[in-house]
Amino acid sequence: MASYSEAELAALRKAYASGALMVRYGDKQITYGSSHDLRTRITELETAINGRRPVKQVRIVTSKGF
Repeated sequence: MASYSEAELAALRKAYASGALMVRYGDKQITYGSSHDLRTRITELETAINGRRPVKQVRIVTSKGF
């Protein structure tokens, strides 16, 4: 299992917030293809570090049609 650091996660979050696709942390540099790829990687690291998945909210709205 690979080890992930808070510094790596912080660098990913900072890049995502600024709209950049290139991330540098330590001696590594990675360029992501899209912001979706970057967000997916952030979610993967959050799951690995925290040991659980982020909470998602689902809302269901219904109507009888009146």
